[in-house]
Amino acid sequence: MNVTKEGHFEFKGTSEGKAIEAVFDLFGEVNVEESKCKLSGVSSNLLLKKNDTTFWETLEKERTSKTKPYVQIDWSKWVDEDEIDGAKAINDDGMGGMPGG
Repeated sequence: MNVTKEGHFEFKGTSEGKAIEAVFDLFGEVNVEESKCKLSGVSSNLLLKKNDTTFWETLEKERTSKTKPYVQIDWSKWVDEDEIDGAKAINDDGMGGMPGG
């Protein structure tokens, strides 16, 4: 898994012997050092920190049929724009650092 400061995201792996790949651009820039990922046999969880507090209308610059069924938001961790200053720290226990590009 790789994400760059500019918001380019790549994931490559295998499942049941088949190659899996997800490549897309996020809506904006990402703070790679504060972003984290956790891989498991069933799913992958990402905590992507934006570089600034600007509002993203969507996660991806261009939502496609290749990513739509697989990229989901965990709404239980969502912080509304007007709650950013008073938000509690997100629990990211068990999530290792994300390699950057």
